[in-house]
Amino acid sequence: MNHKIELLLIFSLSLMLSGCFDSDSTTTTQNSNSSSNSSNNSGNSGNDSNSSGEDPHHTSAELYPKIIKKTGQTISYNAKGEKVTNGSIKDDGYYQKGKEPNYQRDDNNATVKDLIDNYEWADTTETKTVEYNYDQAKEYCQSLTLNGKNDWQLPSLKLLLSLVDYTKRAPAMDATFKNSAYGIDDIGYWSTTIYGWGWHWWVNFFSGKTHFYETNSNKHFIRCVRGNSDKWAKANFARDNSGVVTDKNSGLEWQDAYTSSIPVKKWEEAINYCETLTLNGKDDWRLPNINELYSITDHYSGSPAINDTFKNTLKAPYWSSTTYAGSAKTAWIVNFQYGSNSYQNKNSKYAIRCVRGGE
Repeated sequence: MNHKIELLLIFSLSLMLSGCFDSDSTTTTQNSNSSSNSSNNSGNSGNDSNSSGEDPHHTSAELYPKIIKKTGQTISYNAKGEKVTNGSIKDDGYYQKGKEPNYQRDDNNATVKDLIDNYEWADTTETKTVEYNYDQAKEYCQSLTLNGKNDWQLPSLKLLLSLVDYTKRAPAMDATFKNSAYGIDDIGYWSTTIYGWGWHWWVNFFSGKTHFYETNSNKHFIRCVRGNSDKWAKANFARDNSGVVTDKNSGLEWQDAYTSSIPVKKWEEAINYCETLTLNGKDDWRLPNINELYSITDHYSGSPAINDTFKNTLKAPYWSSTTYAGSAKTAWIVNFQYGSNSYQNKNSKYAIRCVRGGE
C-alpha cells in the first residue's frame, strides 16, 4: 500500500476513534473555553505536556509574532479569479496590511538574516538536498556550526511559516533564499511543533501549506535557525465586554462577538460581511489576510486551536482575504480545529472572524 495512503488511513481511523469529527462545527457557535482548553490560563497559551522543551524559543508556550508581515499580495481578485482594479473587492491585495519582509543573505556563510524578526537561517545546499528523520534533523541543527555560531535549532511551526511568500509557488519563498526543496504534497521541512498524537507539523514550501501527519521515522528536509528575538512573545490577548479581543503583541483587534451564530459564507460574502460590520462602535473591520489569521492559532490549546481568550470559535475553516498564488479562484483558509492552513475554492462556504488595525 502507498506509504501516504497508509498514513492517511491511520490518521482517519484515529480521528474517528477519538471523536474528533464535529458534525455541528460549521453551523453553531462553539465555546473555546470548553474542556479542550480547560488546562490553559487566559493570555498564556502554553500546554507544558505538549511542548516538553521542543520549542526553539526555550519556552513551554507557543510564541507569537509581534510584527505581522505582509503576504506579498498586491493585486485584488474576485471569486472568478479575475483581476479587480476598481477597489470593489476589499481583499489582501487591496489593504496590503503588514510589515514589508526584509532579508539579507550572507553568501560566504550561506545564511539569511530576517531583518524584521532578527532570526538567522541556514541556507546551505544541504538545506535542499538531504532529508532526515525527525531525531536526526533535531540532532543535525544542534550540532551545526555555521557562520561561526553553534546555537542552531529546528524552528517551531510558526517561525518556519513566517518565511512563506504567498505570492509565489515552487518555492513559496523570497528569492533571497537560494536553497529550498519543494514538491506538491510530499516534500517539506520539519518543525518542532507537535500534534496531539505525537505527530510533527511540517511545512511544504511548494505552496506554504502546513501538514501534521508525520512520525519520527518519516524523512523531511531541515532549515536550521538561530536567535532569540524580542520580536516574538507569548500570547497576550485581552477580551472586553463588547466581544473584541485585542492582541497586545501585534495590536490587532479581533471580532469575538456575533449577533447569533458565527456566519458561514462564500469568500466575497465574507469580505462584504466584514466591510459592513459595526462592533464596539467601530466600522473599519475587514477580513484578515492569511498571516494575520494564522497568527492567532495556538497549537498547544487543543481543539479549537486558538487561545482561550477567544470565546466563540468553530472547530472549522475560516476565510482569509489572501488569494492562493496557484489559482486566483481559490483563497487561503485556516482550520481552527487543528491550526492548519490550506486553500479552497472561493465559492465554498466557511466561517468568518473580522479584524481591524495593523500597519
